[in-house]
Amino acid sequence: MTVAEHEAVGPSREPSVQLLMVGFSVFGGALAGLAAGQDHGILDVAALGPRAVAVVAVVLALVGWRRARSAHSLTPVSFWDESGGPLEHVDAAGRRSLFRQMAGREAVTATSADTVRLLISRKRRRDSALMPSLLAMLLTLGSLGTGANHPGVTAVALAVLITVILIASRYERRRENRVLRRVDEAVSHRS
Repeated sequence: MTVAEHEAVGPSREPSVQLLMVGFSVFGGALAGLAAGQDHGILDVAALGPRAVAVVAVVLALVGWRRARSAHSLTPVSFWDESGGPLEHVDAAGRRSLFRQMAGREAVTATSADTVRLLISRKRRRDSALMPSLLAMLLTLGSLGTGANHPGVTAVALAVLITVILIASRYERRRENRVLRRVDEAVSHRS
């Protein structure tokens, strides 16, 4: 696969994770507003905090979806389906081998080195496009917890979630860098 073939894929035509996060943020924001209004009254100032956080979450989810859509880096809900993707014409065994190479479980071959590099860059672009949606999800969960009058539990849960996300992101980045070094070695042996 060449860079031109990879870039010609274009936008996804199916529902994306970012679009689902917009719906989740709207629904969660509405629930947070109702929960905050139940304890404090609909127009009480104390209920404004969770509602304001929920509004920020919805705006952030919309901005994240819009940016990912304009950059052609929406993450499809069924990410194993490669119809219309850069691996559309690769058979199942070839896709499995490429994914194993991307994960570092198989040696990168000289013939697939460029494809593995393109797939890792595509994955990184999609991962960075998901960050606003993840942040919107965390804000929505925070507004739900504070709106339901459980700020302590919410703070602990959000701290655990953020820690898990940071550790997983760091692990993935290190693994991708290790695979990219293997790609460079395969390309240098090919030359």
